Amino acid sequence: MASSGLKHEVKIVASIVNATGGTYIETLGRTASVLIINPEDADWQKPIYALKHRISVVSLAWFLQTLAMGRPQPYAEHKIPDSAWKQYEHAKDREMDRVGHHAENTAQHTSNAVEQVKR
Repeated sequence: MASSGLKHEVKIVASIVNATGGTYIETLGRTASVLIINPEDADWQKPIYALKHRISVVSLAWFLQTLAMGRPQPYAEHKIPDSAWKQYEHAKDREMDRVGHHAENTAQHTSNAVEQVKR
């Protein structure tokens, strides 16, 4: 089990996972079976990695309900809503536009500098 965006809760979650016989890993890798995220604060690289490697991505509520019930709960009820993924996509697109615009400006400045050197 791994997490993203839990901030202060991460230590508590890690302690509980380890104390109840699970394994909490700090660095998300293929050995993880579940990634618990807080969609508002998540490092979205982890959820994208998890999806690519068929690791279930769920909310903290899944973990809490699993503890309360004493057994793993269905992932479907606690999967990250599509709206959170869309919000990430929009943020990524804005960042790519910003970086792309910067790259275009840099290329234009470089081209102008080369032209000046040629003269």
